[in-house]
Amino acid sequence: DENDDETTTNRSSTEEFYHAERVLPNGDYYTGQWYDNFPHGNGKYLWTDGCMYIGEWYNGKTMGNGKFGWPSGATYEGEFKSGYMDGIGTYTGPSGDAYKGQWVMNLKHGHGVKSFANGDAYDGEWRRGLQEGQGKYQWSDGSYYIGEWKNGTICGKGSFVWTNGNRYDGFWDEGFPRGNGTYKWDDGSFY
Repeated sequence: DENDDETTTNRSSTEEFYHAERVLPNGDYYTGQWYDNFPHGNGKYLWTDGCMYIGEWYNGKTMGNGKFGWPSGATYEGEFKSGYMDGIGTYTGPSGDAYKGQWVMNLKHGHGVKSFANGDAYDGEWRRGLQEGQGKYQWSDGSYYIGEWKNGTICGKGSFVWTNGNRYDGFWDEGFPRGNGTYKWDDGSFY
């Protein structure tokens, strides 16, 4: 009968997928679903250096949703792909800095918001771990820059607004005004 063969095949494949608790040869510890000699499914992995991952696994690599913690107290919670923080996730550093947004291979990449422990914040585009493209950086004193960034630095067309209402609109290079631009005072006069 066809159904008997199908049932046997399904039973055989699920028997290879089981719960395991293992102390690995390098001293690391894993508890969770196991398949074909690898963590596969949901599980918890503790490294001897104090790092910990709880979440989804695929063929021995973090894949899907999970939470990674470092001994310093830093955490990442979000999507993983092929062992990397990759997709949408939130990293919280030990000093209180936090980043929520897109990741590619452990680097901030795409749109994201970073809040700094000192009260500053950046909301914008990231590339290879650095601010790049359009973004807004707001200092804790209320002044802000909105415009283009390159390689983690204010660069390109943008506006800087001070807390007293003065502003500079124009071009920037390596964090400094360069080339054409207009400086406006809060009374409406400009240069």
